[in-house]
Amino acid sequence: MGTYKESSIPVADDDQVVEFCDHCGSDIQKGQTAWKVGSDMYCSQSCLKSGLEIVTLRI
Repeated sequence: MGTYKESSIPVADDDQVVEFCDHCGSDIQKGQTAWKVGSDMYCSQSCLKSGLEIVTLRI
């Protein structure tokens, strides 16, 4: 048939996945703020609170 040429879509450095959230499984991108507790990584404060079962109280 014809010739095959491999090509790829350029990816900016800031769009690189470097980790995954242990609570929800979302991508954690290079340059994104994330939280690490022990060996667990969290992508957002809400995942951190849910994953650690943190409850905010007003006393």
